[in-house]
Amino acid sequence: MDEAIPYCYCFVRSDLSASQQIVQLGHACLEAGKNFQHAPNTHIVIFRVKNEEKLLCAAADLNDAEVQYACFYEPNARIGYTAISTEPIYGLQREIFQGFALI
Repeated sequence: MDEAIPYCYCFVRSDLSASQQIVQLGHACLEAGKNFQHAPNTHIVIFRVKNEEKLLCAAADLNDAEVQYACFYEPNARIGYTAISTEPIYGLQREIFQGFALI
């Protein structure tokens, strides 16, 4: 595992349409970009979660692991929390993401 390569981990709800998933991931990534310093060539990994409840469970897991993240709340269409994007993650810290389902 290359310790020098940064990874940004994103979570999106699979109960949204494909187009909504893309938009919501964009929102979460923009929020994370404002909050965290991302290195050039940061790799992005996208996970899916079933619904808002599972997204908030993923957020709780990130809190437990002391990983900072941006969680986007969609103010339009009343769909609630839709996506999460983490701070850059390096090396062994990436192991906490092994149990999540890739998109």
